[in-house]
Amino acid sequence: MAANVTDIIENARFGRYQIQILVMCGIMIFFDGYDLLSISFTAPEFIKLLGIDRSMIGPVFSAGLFGLTIGALTFGLMGDRLGPSRTFLFCCVMFGIFSLLTAFATSLTELLVVRFLAGLALGGASPISVAIASNYCPKRIRTTVVMIMYISLAVGQIAAGYTYAYLATFGWKTVFYVGGILPILLAPLFYMLLPEPVEYMVMKGAPRRRIAQSWPASIPPDPLTRRPSSSSRRRTSPASRSINCSGTAGPRSPACSGWCSSPPSWRSTSTTTGSRHC
Repeated sequence: MAANVTDIIENARFGRYQIQILVMCGIMIFFDGYDLLSISFTAPEFIKLLGIDRSMIGPVFSAGLFGLTIGALTFGLMGDRLGPSRTFLFCCVMFGIFSLLTAFATSLTELLVVRFLAGLALGGASPISVAIASNYCPKRIRTTVVMIMYISLAVGQIAAGYTYAYLATFGWKTVFYVGGILPILLAPLFYMLLPEPVEYMVMKGAPRRRIAQSWPASIPPDPLTRRPSSSSRRRTSPASRSINCSGTAGPRSPACSGWCSSPPSWRSTSTTTGSRHC
């Protein structure tokens, strides 16, 4: 009988391992919020540096938010293909690099391009972090986990203002140095510690040893499956539905020891003998 990893996760105790994943995602989302709002506090400095009118700084904010919108969709799809954790850390390195480059912009065009590219990565990091943290937590506390992620985002935005206020003696560009360098330095460490979600690895057919290493509890020796979503169950065709012991589509008989799928050859089995083949 197959072991359902969704049930294993939802019945697991919320312990040190889940807290570790939650903290790593929260730290990176902290810097996501930090870099997102840092441009707002330093806007007057860019107006002086570039010699532009105050009204011209507005498109810079819009460029970042436009990139945020595109990035949320683009990197979400990328995470489904390459893995949520890898994509998340790639976004963190990307927004760290472009936040750092923001301090070196010498024209309005450069500033628009850099903030748009930073916005792409900032938009991709937030939803993927929520998905990773939620995947490793039992359903009973999943709402709390999502709340913690968004609190981390807000705290990072608050920290950007205090950084600008108290580190201005080292230069206003320090805001971008802090927000750019730290995510880049933390990304290699988190790459070694932050695994891909268990359900994603099962869906992609990852080796059992890799799955076992990403989950602190013991994994049963049975084949691993994941619980299908309600939408995928609705899309299942009649030919691929589970069948009962008599060979006809329908609920499982109490005397049946388990489900069996319906391979193309199941109809060739004689149903009069009451046997079943999986």
